[in-house]
Amino acid sequence: MKKLLALLLGIAMLLSFTACFDDWDDDDYDDYGDNGDDDYSYDEGNADSAESFINKIKSDYSIILQDNGNYLSSSRGRHYMNEIEHALSLFSPAFIKKLVTEVAEFGDDIYLILDVSETGEETGLIEWDDNGLIISLYYERDPEDCGIDVATLAHELGHAVHFIIEEFIGEEQSEIEITAFNGSFSYVGDTYDFDWDEAIHATTFAYDYGMSEYYEDISTIFEYLASKPDEMYTRFIDPNNEPLLLKTQYIREITYMYISSDCFLLFAPLYNAEEYLR
Repeated sequence: MKKLLALLLGIAMLLSFTACFDDWDDDDYDDYGDNGDDDYSYDEGNADSAESFINKIKSDYSIILQDNGNYLSSSRGRHYMNEIEHALSLFSPAFIKKLVTEVAEFGDDIYLILDVSETGEETGLIEWDDNGLIISLYYERDPEDCGIDVATLAHELGHAVHFIIEEFIGEEQSEIEITAFNGSFSYVGDTYDFDWDEAIHATTFAYDYGMSEYYEDISTIFEYLASKPDEMYTRFIDPNNEPLLLKTQYIREITYMYISSDCFLLFAPLYNAEEYLR
């Protein structure tokens, strides 16, 4: 019955939001997938701009941003601000504020902390402790490994969304429903020792880290929807990738059902694929 309700809600949401994308052409889609540095205008290396940005994130998204390493005032500060703003805007201010409201039910705030990883091996981390729901994005001098980016923030927000959904449907039931889309595949734990086969595993998972455990299965889909929308669209319209398509549709439905449908822009690759497949 629960699955039927979720399916019916998903169909209703799809019909209501289809109009939002009727005029979405190829140029619009290219712009959506561009995570360039020129989307927002913040001065580089300016402490006042950093403080203004921190206040804006609090005002627009109700998230408490802490820049522990003064990265927003560095020479790459503007780039980091763009990445943070881009990721949050895909979820939308209304959706993030609803997420913050759900977390507040437990007496907590959501903190976004820019810092250095203690291990040097992580780009991001999410923890729910006595201080609140803490999302950490870790700075690295090598831009390729820096977690202050769209991908890492979307990944950790995906975890936050999942935490709230589990409060409604339970951890065990959530795992049962998600893993039902994986067929014969089992989670492998440490993916460093796992031989990812693109032709086989990409039919069902966003990328190899999603095969480590079911929490990462979900958050990697959020990550790729935000950071690789064109790739996800291309994969969704490939009939061989139907398990990934169905899993993402389910994630969208339960996100809308238990939190808010205001994040429909994040799911644009899925909406466009559904339109193509009709």
